Amino acid sequence: MGQAVLQEIVGRIKSAKFFAVILDCTPDISHQEQLSMVLRYVADGSHSHVPAGVYEHFIKFIIVESSTEEHLFHTLIQELEMLGLDVGNIRGQGYDNGANMKGHNYGVQARLLVRKKIHGHSLLLVCATILILFLEIWPKHAQMP
Repeated sequence: MGQAVLQEIVGRIKSAKFFAVILDCTPDISHQEQLSMVLRYVADGSHSHVPAGVYEHFIKFIIVESSTEEHLFHTLIQELEMLGLDVGNIRGQGYDNGANMKGHNYGVQARLLVRKKIHGHSLLLVCATILILFLEIWPKHAQMP
């Protein structure tokens, strides 16, 4: 992603202060595990060039050597630090259904909650997109003969 565009996105997130992180791991065609990182935030419209609304930006694909919860957690922390974003300002987490991501004791979400003690301030969303798609598509299929 162009550095200027990335800096603009990060600047908007910093202005909003709070943000959500959405991560998903999947192997590419060469069987390398890739972590996709998406950040979501709410703009209040106080900046003239950014209307009020919810924004979601794909940040990058990250090649990961391992898909263990520990490695993914440290990768997330490292990437957020490189972007200059405060992990303590995370207010939402979205992951796939894998135990390495959403595990209550050792998953990425559990490690993040313990690290920053944001348990009361962070919402875990598991496969919300899949649920929304299911709710949107199911009625069409249910009416089919």
